[in-house]
Amino acid sequence: MFNKLKSQIVVHVTPEAFTFSMQENSVSLPTRLYVSLGDKPKIIAIGQPPTGRQKHEEVALFSDQPDSPAEDGKFEYLKRFIEYGIRQVMPRASLPVMLPRVLIQGIETLEPVLHGYQKDLLKMATILADVDSVSFG
Repeated sequence: MFNKLKSQIVVHVTPEAFTFSMQENSVSLPTRLYVSLGDKPKIIAIGQPPTGRQKHEEVALFSDQPDSPAEDGKFEYLKRFIEYGIRQVMPRASLPVMLPRVLIQGIETLEPVLHGYQKDLLKMATILADVDSVSFG
């Protein structure tokens, strides 16, 4: 019974952007985060560059370029990116009550960057983003 009440979020993934959709709500986010510079980098913007003057570094989640020091926590950044995308499409009233089911599409587009680890990596990061279940289609 509760399974029918749970909402489903569809996430279409490419290395350049993830599109999160739930019913009529949809948001496309470039797969970039912006982190503050310093000893303890902190996420200051997701998807789009920050508007303030704070010094920052851009982190591409799916890049074949060498990582910079700010990219040491890339898995955590991926999880936070997914959490943010989910929050953008979830109705505010249901956020803490019902965890959504997530369907990830387009996983094969990440193969050139993640070399076969894309399914496990995305599944783990999405589950840690507080969802009920993750499936691929």
